[in-house]
Amino acid sequence: MANDLMHNPTYKVIDRLVRSEEGIMLAVRAPNMDRPALCGVDVLLRRELGTDYARVNHGTWYAGYAVAELMREMGYVQAGTGECSPDCVAGQGIIWTKGAPRNNGKAST
Repeated sequence: MANDLMHNPTYKVIDRLVRSEEGIMLAVRAPNMDRPALCGVDVLLRRELGTDYARVNHGTWYAGYAVAELMREMGYVQAGTGECSPDCVAGQGIIWTKGAPRNNGKAST
């Protein structure tokens, strides 16, 4: 579905911002604070897109998709979900961890 939406100019900007040097830094820093990576990038998206970054136009959904794609490419794996802070447009997101997911203290195969 996301590829079908790439004609949307707002989504193109979201992709560019998520993959910018600042976007990557914010996405990677958030899991170190036990926060969803999307919540880290949320501040950048709000600053740069203003009202174009909103739930009503599926901006938060697409931002979550773009951040998830980035995190997987960088070797992170999903470790759960978490709530974002009240000032975020996104309500919740995926919490990521570096490397293989854990199962009872042992790496999954």
